[in-house]
Amino acid sequence: MRRAALIVAALAVATPAAGREEMRLERLFRDPTKEFRLLQIVHGFDHMGQDRDSIGRVLDRLAEAGCGGIVTNVGWTNYLRDEKQWGIFRLGIEEAKKRGLRIWLYDEDGYPSGAAGDLVLEGHPEWRSIGLVCVTGSAREGESVSIALPEGASRWAYATALPVRDGKPGLRGAAPIAVRDGERIEWRAGRADFLVCAFAQQLMFKDTHPDANVYKSRPYVNLLVRQATERFIELTHREYARRLPKGTNVEAVFTDEPSLTVAYHRPDQTGKRLAALPWEPELPDAFRKATSRDLLPLLPAVFLDFGIESRKARCEFWDFIADRVAQAFFAPIQNWCRRNRTKASGHILCEERLYWHVWFEGDLYRQMRHFDLPGIDILSSKPENLMGGDGFLTPKFVSSAAHHYGRKNVMSETSDHVERTRGGSATLEEMMGTAGLQYALGVNIITSYYPWSAYSHDSDAAWLRGEKPAQVSYRAYNDYVGRLAVMLDRGKHVCDVALFYPITTIQAHFAPSNAQYWEADKQHPVIQHVEQSFRDLARTLLQNQIDVDIVDDQAIRRAEIKGSTIALAGERYRALVLPPMQVIKEATLQRILEFQRSGGLVIALDQLPIEAAERGEDVNARRAATALKRSGATIAADIAQLIAAIGQRVQPDVLLDPATPSLLVNHRRERGRDIYFLTNTSASPVRFSATLRAKGRASLWRPLTGSVEPAGESGSPVKISLGPYEGVFIVIET
Repeated sequence: MRRAALIVAALAVATPAAGREEMRLERLFRDPTKEFRLLQIVHGFDHMGQDRDSIGRVLDRLAEAGCGGIVTNVGWTNYLRDEKQWGIFRLGIEEAKKRGLRIWLYDEDGYPSGAAGDLVLEGHPEWRSIGLVCVTGSAREGESVSIALPEGASRWAYATALPVRDGKPGLRGAAPIAVRDGERIEWRAGRADFLVCAFAQQLMFKDTHPDANVYKSRPYVNLLVRQATERFIELTHREYARRLPKGTNVEAVFTDEPSLTVAYHRPDQTGKRLAALPWEPELPDAFRKATSRDLLPLLPAVFLDFGIESRKARCEFWDFIADRVAQAFFAPIQNWCRRNRTKASGHILCEERLYWHVWFEGDLYRQMRHFDLPGIDILSSKPENLMGGDGFLTPKFVSSAAHHYGRKNVMSETSDHVERTRGGSATLEEMMGTAGLQYALGVNIITSYYPWSAYSHDSDAAWLRGEKPAQVSYRAYNDYVGRLAVMLDRGKHVCDVALFYPITTIQAHFAPSNAQYWEADKQHPVIQHVEQSFRDLARTLLQNQIDVDIVDDQAIRRAEIKGSTIALAGERYRALVLPPMQVIKEATLQRILEFQRSGGLVIALDQLPIEAAERGEDVNARRAATALKRSGATIAADIAQLIAAIGQRVQPDVLLDPATPSLLVNHRRERGRDIYFLTNTSASPVRFSATLRAKGRASLWRPLTGSVEPAGESGSPVKISLGPYEGVFIVIET
């Protein structure tokens, strides 16, 4: 007996730690704990009831539905000023804590964030969002021109007369014109023809996002004014810190859709609407301090098209604006959150398109630096639509930025808003498919706007047995999402290919417009071409199971080149893909050349950029582009040729037989284990064999059921069947 006991003890001691960890992981996968489950967005507790018991009963139902926490705020009645609402809020937080629910704070009365309802602007009308508009008038030789202050404008900011030669205005020889507040501009031409450009400050509200959103129309703050942000923090963040029950752990603060409000969201009903640049009166002085250049003489080139002069001026302007937004709005919020041991989270407005990044914040990646837990919103739960349009880019942009800045988590505010505005709703399979698509593209936390109380809360087992086939089981959805997070919240992302973020080319060609923001056909032809090419390239790479991170200028310059790889915050890229683009920062192009010369793989689609964003650097940019060609950079004629070039140098991480473009892949690695997530974005079932680069003992982990089954050794293909929108994990124990 003693000998048997010793043998048992020895076996227990000899059980590998990896085996014990796998057993623990399997248990967690079957029944995820709250830390991995989604957070339900709950705007205030007052709709749950006015007392502790009523609120507690609703929170019990939410927990039973499988939610892990809440994103919440004080009630919006008399926002931030109603003691009764603060009392209800405190009760709700106490009851949520009793139930072990995670707590995030939502920082606004509706959206967009930044104005604390209308309290920030109370007594400070100078902090309202303003834009700079341009009006022009022609003056022939010896004649006068008279320009009235545009309707709705408050004051002139600058005016200049541009000489006209051969019927075209030019910047050389421009003559500044003195302007006075509230008066017409009167000016007489000398011995030449002139185009007079006059620039006026105008409040930006009508037809912009603060006016046209679905929550409430109200004036908005100027994100370029730091004092407005500091007042927002004082009214909101500090008040929550003062009011929260002692010992409350707030994981994150959710900021919702702040933006520069110079884009229009409705049609022009008057025919008088003017295009606008983001503006505030101190901008010229700040620009001079940052760049040692005068901003005002650049304005005609930013608004109008003077070829290369406009491209240089626009790059300077939008680069400056991106930094200004980051430092005036996002950085102060992040700093407060860090000092108070919570995380800055949320998402900006309209993440899908490159030119929206310029219009709404100057540069998306510059703002993502100031999110400790960066996020997105996904308003449709139709996976095919997300993949067929540009919705799939949203999680890929933001998760890439998260990787570059070493952020562990990426949040998605997820709903079927688009379907509901059209009288429909998402099915459970579509909801799961939307979650799978996002988690494959780098998301690992969902904050949900799905109407949870309207769904069945039966277990996933009940749904799988077909007992509730016509209903959405929110418990089944939450279990599925929780299992995705259990596996994708761990380890490090594995990705071979970096795709360059061509924002500088977009900035160079982006002029303010009075069109609606979504009318891409009204943008410069170069912007249209780059947008379409970039979207098609990213989609095709992903549909060939070539995962990518989208890297910007700052990432390229911060990265360390280690032999034939680009190393950045734990990522190691073996290939850099350049989409079609014309303009790039010269220092970035030099860094790309360094990577190529060190043995890296650089592949450009259609063309290499040859124009520098900076003045005086075009010769160096052309030399660098020529050197790239000579050192072996590949210029692919089409996407198929580009993918073939990657395959010749980079061993595929995942090979599918047959080719299955509806499959997306996310590969993560931790000590002793490779985790591959494959998800079907199609409404049709798929069958395929997967050959993986990682080698070892393979098993299939199915988030739909929580089951784990052996799949043999990964050296041979793993045969897999997936239903519509279903995902699966292939886990390789090495």
